Amino acid sequence: MVWLRAVILLVGLVICGPVWAERSPASSVAVTVEFENPTADPVALLWVDFNGKEVQYATLAAGQRQTLKSYAGHVWHLRSVRDGTLLRTYVVDEDQSGPVTVAGKTVRPAPTPTPVQQSSSPRRHPPFSGQVFVASGVLTEDDPSALQGLSYSGREERTVFDRRTGRSDRLLMQVFRAEFRDSGPVDVQVNSEFPPSEARAQAEHYARVVGQLPALLRRDLTSLTIHRGNELFGGGSHNILIHTEQGEDYQRRGVLEEAMCHEAAHTSLDSHIYPLPAWRAAQQADPTAISDYAAEHPDREDVAESFCLYYGLRFHPERLDVDVRESIEAAIPNRIRVFDGL
Repeated sequence: MVWLRAVILLVGLVICGPVWAERSPASSVAVTVEFENPTADPVALLWVDFNGKEVQYATLAAGQRQTLKSYAGHVWHLRSVRDGTLLRTYVVDEDQSGPVTVAGKTVRPAPTPTPVQQSSSPRRHPPFSGQVFVASGVLTEDDPSALQGLSYSGREERTVFDRRTGRSDRLLMQVFRAEFRDSGPVDVQVNSEFPPSEARAQAEHYARVVGQLPALLRRDLTSLTIHRGNELFGGGSHNILIHTEQGEDYQRRGVLEEAMCHEAAHTSLDSHIYPLPAWRAAQQADPTAISDYAAEHPDREDVAESFCLYYGLRFHPERLDVDVRESIEAAIPNRIRVFDGL
């Protein structure tokens, strides 16, 4: 992924001329764009999605700046909030190195060769109820792990969440440091309810599973929290929450790695993907969500439910039945494109 920076200067010049069909193309070249409004009136920033539909993304007050993540070739409309006048059409340029000002005409976007596939049929029912058991076998306990070592750091008081109490508390935790060959270190915080030898065994066990996940799912992960209890796992805030009785149940069913994939997606993907206009457009354009759970919680579970099956489809297709692969491709073709661009 390439990160570049462009600065867009909005001026109060009305562009007149013919209207043409324009839309954002599929792109994997990420560009950080800074929009600035030096005018006396508020300006709306609207992303033109893969089907040519404007999606309002922000409003800039007079004199305000805002930085947004976009992609090379994507199209943005800048409109007057007061009367809707189109002030500027901007096509994101990966080579842009300085301020961009309106030079008397709108920049016309290049033709889009591969638009998002818009389903013309009614919305379908999701093909699966939940991702974890469908994806069983996408990751296995025999897969290699990027874990390189685990060292004991000592006992420390840490603020940790425990589903058994439903709250965060300051607890004395046994802390281990896990090192991975392709990502940063992770603190493994094990509740002092475990004897030291068992605490180390639990830390090694779950750190190894984390090392079996794609490195992308470790990019924002800084800690694991391990408690006893038969409670659901959790992911977010740079952490994965583990309750060991639930983990043992997942392992008996052969889905521990898939459950960890789901939670790691919450931790390392949610904050990056949900804000993307491309993701919102993909959700609207796809025939359905990947699962009932994703459909019921589109702003919370869609990414985590979709990613592990996407990973299997792209990197271990031989581990998925043919009908499962076909169901994934038919249900979420546009979400797949977004994941391809990560």
